[in-house]
Amino acid sequence: MRSFMCAAVLAALSLPTWAQSTPKAEVFGGFSYLNYEVISADLPMGIETVPSSGTPTVTQTGRFTPRMNLLGWNGSVTANILPWFGFTTDFGGDYSNAVQSKTSTLTITTGLPCVSICSVTDTYQLVVSDPRVYTFLFGPQFTARAGKVKLFTHFLVGGVNRSVTTVETITSNTSPAPGISSIASNPTNLFAMAFGGGADYPVHKQLAWRVGADYLTGTPSVVSWSLPSVALRIYEPFYVDEPMPQDWITGNGLEDLKLSRQQQIVSLGVSLITLVTGCLILAIRVRGRLDAGQVPLASAAVIALALAASPVCWTHYEVMQYPGVALLLGHAARRKLWWLLAAVAVSAAFLYPVPVDVLRAYYERSNAWPNSPWLMYFWTSVPAVASLALFGMMTGEVTKSADRSPKPELLTLR
Repeated sequence: MRSFMCAAVLAALSLPTWAQSTPKAEVFGGFSYLNYEVISADLPMGIETVPSSGTPTVTQTGRFTPRMNLLGWNGSVTANILPWFGFTTDFGGDYSNAVQSKTSTLTITTGLPCVSICSVTDTYQLVVSDPRVYTFLFGPQFTARAGKVKLFTHFLVGGVNRSVTTVETITSNTSPAPGISSIASNPTNLFAMAFGGGADYPVHKQLAWRVGADYLTGTPSVVSWSLPSVALRIYEPFYVDEPMPQDWITGNGLEDLKLSRQQQIVSLGVSLITLVTGCLILAIRVRGRLDAGQVPLASAAVIALALAASPVCWTHYEVMQYPGVALLLGHAARRKLWWLLAAVAVSAAFLYPVPVDVLRAYYERSNAWPNSPWLMYFWTSVPAVASLALFGMMTGEVTKSADRSPKPELLTLR
């Protein structure tokens, strides 16, 4: 499922507190921006020859996947169970009057003797306009406070109600009549997951500005390298001497992927287990407190965990981990931990460049993915394993990077 990004700048209101600096509940609302792939459709194109005998050639298609910028509103309510943990209900609506279109031409010729009309040319035009997107999501939220700023991350699951107006027109060179048009504007309900976070900065005792971002999706596509995607590929297996599952190939298109309820549960379960387990391990490792010297490695560890747990992690997202990799390499070199230096270098190689080069070489050889289940399972899963390995190494070393100054500045996980 093609993902979409939602970012918002909002005013947050904290309700009466039950601890000194942690409110029982937090309510916020404000404006939102959404960049969204509103539809994915195939339009016939090219030249199709109908031979005198045998099988006709296959019609080519052109993919139309318009992305639009939508503006709207967003709100949420967070109930804080612990100073550092709570549950968030998030809802919003985004709208646009934008219009995008694509035109393609299909020419059909015959291999048989003809008298007058030897070919037919059909022109297809698809116009997409007026998208409306509503979201309703729920899930856990984790919080860390650094002075006045409150940082938070959450994993949400729920649904998207999307409607868009489409007008498809078909005209032919053999008919003087106007083109035949079909108009559709049917709402569609889709499963959605969101992984994201943001920061609150207080402007009043019970009022704060918020900046946040969420990424919503879920897919078994071979170009998604997170643990949930690995789990979905295992759930929909690729067998020897059988074609690759279609969702593995077209799973990055919103209209081409329809996750079943069981697939949704698998993806959600793997994401939640990975995220919650990793956060608990990190919290236990630092005993609920971070000093200034531990923040860089801890932040890098959270990024590695987030990408491994995200419902989708397109291949190029892995490069976001390399600043953390450089940080860990420097830490290992300063402490002369050569085994750690080697382990980090190997993990970094299998995180992105090695699997990309291997799969690209196979794909360019035959213009298709390798017809080998074990090869595809290995090279699409090893980046997620490398992410977890980096998270483990960063978490293991985070306590050794503590600030040695007499009065360290402390950040409390609340």
